[in-house]
Amino acid sequence: MANKLSKIALFLTSYIPLMIIISIQCNFKPLYLNVIIATLAGFSILIVALFFIFSRKISAVDLPVTSVANKDADALGYIVTYLVPYLGMELADTRNLISVAIVILTLMAIYVNSNMIFVNPVVNLMGYHIFEITDNEENFYLLLSRRRRIQDGEEIKVARLGGAVVMEKCYGGQTDI
Repeated sequence: MANKLSKIALFLTSYIPLMIIISIQCNFKPLYLNVIIATLAGFSILIVALFFIFSRKISAVDLPVTSVANKDADALGYIVTYLVPYLGMELADTRNLISVAIVILTLMAIYVNSNMIFVNPVVNLMGYHIFEITDNEENFYLLLSRRRRIQDGEEIKVARLGGAVVMEKCYGGQTDI
C-alpha cells in the first residue's frame, strides 16, 4: 500500500509548512517558485488523502503488542529543517534556492527509503500518533494510531500499509480509519 508515490507524497506533505515559509520569506516572488510550491502541495495533499481513503478498505488483523515506544518526539527532528529559511539566506537568490533544494531532495531520498514515512508533522496535526511496537514473535512495526497511549500486552486491530507500517483500525468500539 505504501508505494513510492505515496511515500513521496507523504514526504512532500511533511514539508508543506516549510514551502509556505519559503514563499513568505521570498515575498511570494518569483511567481514560478510559488507555482511549483502550490503544485507540489496540492499534489501531495491529494495523494495522501487518497492513501488514507484506500487505507480504510484494508482488512484488519489482530496484532498482540508485547512492547511499545511512542515515537511522536521523532517528528520534532523536522523542526531543525524548518530553521533553514531563517539562517539569513536570501532565498530569492537562485544559488541559495538550489542549495535548499539539494538538502530537501537528500532528505526525501532518506525519508522515502526508510520507515520515516509517517514521521510527519502534518500527519500528527491530523491526529495520528506514531509508535514502535513489537508483537509476541519479536517483529517490529511502526504503528499509526489516533490514541495517545497503547499498553504493553494489548491486542489491537491493524491494517498493514506496507512493509513494517501498520495503522490501528479501531479502538474502544470506534473506527479509526
